[in-house]
Amino acid sequence: MKINKIYSSFTGHINVGKLALFIELSEEGSHKELDYVKSSMEGFSIVVFKGNIAEQIDDVSNLINKIKKDDDKKEFIFYVEGTNKLSKIKNYDNIILNVNIPLSRTDIEIKDSEIVWYVNMDSNFVFDIVDNDDVDEVNLMVNKFRVNKSKVYLCPIVPEDLDKVLQLAKFNGYNFGPDFKRFLWEEEENEERY
Repeated sequence: MKINKIYSSFTGHINVGKLALFIELSEEGSHKELDYVKSSMEGFSIVVFKGNIAEQIDDVSNLINKIKKDDDKKEFIFYVEGTNKLSKIKNYDNIILNVNIPLSRTDIEIKDSEIVWYVNMDSNFVFDIVDNDDVDEVNLMVNKFRVNKSKVYLCPIVPEDLDKVLQLAKFNGYNFGPDFKRFLWEEEENEERY
């Protein structure tokens, strides 16, 4: 498994403030054996995966299956950018998928089949919001794919938009999901712990 860094921190986006082990995957990262990564997780009830999860899904799936044998209570949170399916992880109940869906202003193509897969996996949908047009697009997507509104989180991109996005979320019946980790304490997490 290729890892950029492993560190402990608090979740800052959806269920804020939970102590967790963070594993940032990267093709440019250093190779770590699965047993090493597994041993790093000892003492943590929550493990957060970030980065290129889809590209390393075989290793991630094998790691989770190893852990499942010893600890079926450990919770895994996956932060997924885009809509690449993570089909090899569907056999484990303790996985929370937080998928950041790009909106049309990003020029990233979204495949309907991938969004449907995330809906069927009961994922949380996170949308980076700049203005009302973004929320209109979210509304269209929620209606088209029948996304449960309780699984939708509107996230401001910059701290100055916190109140504006909070009001948009409230008015449209969505959750407010600012990334407090990014806004408040991410700069302090540049050291690898393990």
